[in-house]
Amino acid sequence: MLATILISLYSIVMLVIYGAGFLSFARKVLKIQPAEPPTLWQAGFAGFIPLIWITSLISIFLPIGEIAAFLMLIGAVGLAIRLIRIHPDWVAAWRQSFQKQHVLTWLTICISLITTLVLSTLKPGNSDTGLYHAQAIRWIETFPVVPGLGNLHSRLAYNSNWFPLQAGFSFAFLDLRSFHLMGAVLTGLCLVYFGGGLQGLIKADLRLSHWMRLAFLPLTFYVLASEISSTGTDLPVTLFTWVILCVWLDTLEKPSGSPDWRHVLLVSLPVMLVSIKLSAFPLLLVTLWVLVPGLRTNVGRRTIWSTIIFVLLFCLPWLTRNVIISGYLVYPQTMLDIFNVPWKMPIQGVKDEAEWIVSWARFPRMDKELVLAMPVTQWAPMWFDDLSKNRQIILLVLAAAPFGFGLAALTAWIFFRKSFKDWFHPFTLSLPLWLVTYTGILFWFFSVPRYRFGNGVLMAGLVLVVLCGLGLFRSILKPMTRFIPSGLAVLIIGYTVVVLATSYDPKTLPVRWILPADYVNLPTEPCGFSNFGVACATQYQQCGYKPFPCVPQVVPNVYMRGKSFGDGFEVR
Repeated sequence: MLATILISLYSIVMLVIYGAGFLSFARKVLKIQPAEPPTLWQAGFAGFIPLIWITSLISIFLPIGEIAAFLMLIGAVGLAIRLIRIHPDWVAAWRQSFQKQHVLTWLTICISLITTLVLSTLKPGNSDTGLYHAQAIRWIETFPVVPGLGNLHSRLAYNSNWFPLQAGFSFAFLDLRSFHLMGAVLTGLCLVYFGGGLQGLIKADLRLSHWMRLAFLPLTFYVLASEISSTGTDLPVTLFTWVILCVWLDTLEKPSGSPDWRHVLLVSLPVMLVSIKLSAFPLLLVTLWVLVPGLRTNVGRRTIWSTIIFVLLFCLPWLTRNVIISGYLVYPQTMLDIFNVPWKMPIQGVKDEAEWIVSWARFPRMDKELVLAMPVTQWAPMWFDDLSKNRQIILLVLAAAPFGFGLAALTAWIFFRKSFKDWFHPFTLSLPLWLVTYTGILFWFFSVPRYRFGNGVLMAGLVLVVLCGLGLFRSILKPMTRFIPSGLAVLIIGYTVVVLATSYDPKTLPVRWILPADYVNLPTEPCGFSNFGVACATQYQQCGYKPFPCVPQVVPNVYMRGKSFGDGFEVR
């Protein structure tokens, strides 16, 4: 755990420095004048944007190793010196924020962070980590982006922007192991942010956004406990979805009158998230919601043009990596088939991959052609029956909620019109979140309805249903609001302690005191391609991190383009 703590602290400092630099730059470009300095969590979340861009850009020209780590460190030192000189009030505000927390808030956050620390030292629990995540990260650590890498193994062509960031903080060049802690770092930042909701409630600030933040705190462990030690993309998409919705609700409840730090995050984080996983695409509606009203003002139009330039610059390294790895601008989509590079993956194989994803998400063990031939009226009931009971209940609640609230609203409007506005204030206030969340649920259901892929929007929808449902009874619950936050904090602490106790694993703890658990490496055997050889998996089609290179199986007609693996691969 010692190495985990040191690397996590280093990562957080880097995120805060680069995030503060990004926000400072955004303030200058957009000519905004927020009333207060950015909070520490705002700087931390913003830091993912420039660091993902930097690692993705460097990976085009260099392997992500000691040179890349040195460049990022030098950049952080120079940026920190400049920020201290031009924004001394920011550092002072961050220092004061630690002194204003209630003891119950501190206790909740500290126990949550300790649990995250323990979970982060366990072996990765996501099966896709062994299938291709670990190998994808090792390719980034070993070579600059490799032309036609997707021909070697189609999963390597997915090119999530989460992987260059993981490689940027893996410190594999130290020859200790490839650390995979960015999921834990993000989880820790989110827990501190969600814990701030408890702080607001204890201070009698009963805004809906504070209740939502508090709700997501235990859900982080309920949904993602097994993902914290993995390099998977489900965790960042889920957590950032919750953060974006909480920040958005906060702006709806407490509008600033002019753009501030929250608006910068709401415009930029969804764009970043799409580059991590395409399933986050519906969250771009949040970006549009923030930008469109600005069409009426000069400041708003400048913001829109600045956002367009930001999107182009941010996505350029990611799109470049896509083209080099697969030959396609966005893999596995063939609609944007505009490049004819020698290493381009065969288009039929790419179409088969896209179809297989949909088929596997519905029925993993059924023939692809049979699944895709089913109309929604046939596959949806079968898919629903395969879900566990608790997941079925969640989906039924989400399906019934709009009709239930609609009927309740109609009844209240007819019979209790004077009380209607007060009763349904939480629902009308959060209506934009409902629209985006349910758009995300529909997008997930009709594209890749694997349950874990939809955790972000599904749990967000459930939280909205519960909070708005309880909001109908605010007058009854109001006398108890003085005690409810403290009671919920005690329950959350108790639940977190249970998670900690069940994940303790005393057998491996003596080893994990120094270093976190390494990747799981399964047996492999040598296998030959057309003009080169690698290792092939012999169990579950999983390789892990070692040996390298390793693939699940041999792909026919794939050739190495030169004398080194870094020269790339092509199909002949």
